[in-house]
Amino acid sequence: LKLGISQLKQYVSSCYLNSNCLLFGIFCGSQHVGNIKYEPIDLKTSICAVGLMIGNSNFRGIGLAAKSLALGNSTVASKYGIKTIELRVYSWNIRAINAYKKAGFVIVDTASLIEPHPDGTIMSLTVH
Repeated sequence: LKLGISQLKQYVSSCYLNSNCLLFGIFCGSQHVGNIKYEPIDLKTSICAVGLMIGNSNFRGIGLAAKSLALGNSTVASKYGIKTIELRVYSWNIRAINAYKKAGFVIVDTASLIEPHPDGTIMSLTVH
């Protein structure tokens, strides 16, 4: 999926205006290398979902995902009182699963994700 600048600005703006969403850019120095998004944030159940992408492959495998998750998880927990953070990842994406494990997530279930990759892994983190 490739977005133009105007679509990207519109997307970021919609996230900013959504009270159930936190979107952060991940930077190394001044270089934008990825994003982390918490949505939906459910205040009634104190649960939210997270998605993370390190788009620049030169910055994968160096612990950036775990560090970004630690900071983001702390922020969403303190700002919204979130106690549980969940995510879904393709089962074949072992590098991502290992990064999430490094950040403290545990595998809790498997699920059907988006075709043509129906196999998914559900992971969860209890925030202390």
